[in-house]
Amino acid sequence: MTVQRYIQDDRTDEQVKTHVHLIGGKDEFLSSWGNQKPSDSYAYWACEPEDRDKCYREVKARTEFPKVLEQSEEVVDLISKAAQVHIYVVEPGHRYSAREERKA
Repeated sequence: MTVQRYIQDDRTDEQVKTHVHLIGGKDEFLSSWGNQKPSDSYAYWACEPEDRDKCYREVKARTEFPKVLEQSEEVVDLISKAAQVHIYVVEPGHRYSAREERKA
């Protein structure tokens, strides 16, 4: 069975340069269902250096992520060749951010 490559990266081109910490891992809950079994599902939260520690703690507290890692862009790209990957963005005001939302 061939698993189709799937990666969804919510970052803008600029955020790819600034949100360099990718924190996450295999989502055990989402990996347990879907149309293409077996199909692993990975989620990463991209954050800036100021948010790295809080983001790591928050992802680690989620029960569906028994093993949380900080990965490089290259590793996430390799994972996406065999599994589904979603990269979320952590901005000020996000619950995984250590910073307040910026006021305009």
